[in-house]
Amino acid sequence: MNETHAILQRMRELTVQAGNTGTQESEDLQAIQDELVALTEELGGITDGSQGISDRTQFNGKDLLNGDFAEAKLTFQIGANQGQQLEVNIKDMSAAALLGIKGADDDTPVTKEDIKTVIDVTKFAAKVDGNGDIEDGTGKAAYDAQLGVIDKAIKDVSTQRSALGAVQNRLEHTINNLGTSSENLSAAESRIRDVDYALAA
Repeated sequence: MNETHAILQRMRELTVQAGNTGTQESEDLQAIQDELVALTEELGGITDGSQGISDRTQFNGKDLLNGDFAEAKLTFQIGANQGQQLEVNIKDMSAAALLGIKGADDDTPVTKEDIKTVIDVTKFAAKVDGNGDIEDGTGKAAYDAQLGVIDKAIKDVSTQRSALGAVQNRLEHTINNLGTSSENLSAAESRIRDVDYALAA
């Protein structure tokens, strides 16, 4: 998720750069948009593009970041007895989930074309209609909306990273505790085997 976080930070940087419409030509905005689409595709979950991070991240054949474990839990047996388990959820870290990108309808997968419904810096240059009014969804409103979407995605990834970091720390302490328990059991077994029967009688 470190790379997902880095991609979102780069997307935010590009969005702020594109928001400086006083010095950006339409060609500049299009170049920024092209990079944003490529970065969004790399996050994963875009069906007509190459596989992204959320599509490729696997452990033991299980996809970890595509939302398979958002509701279902990864269960780790952390002790020798019943009920000694640790359960972990991992939210969907695909572009569709993080940025709120939807397909044409609920049953349609997300495509590259759908990215523009949420991420489109070419709308930052305010478009004026025939009456001299700024068209809805362009200019500052488009900038604010897109920056808000990216900031929320960064927050969501940070929250998930924090949750997994806490689980990792807990597992490290569990491993240390189990190691101590194993040493104590071995020492107790050794004392029992080595007991001096003559002295004990």
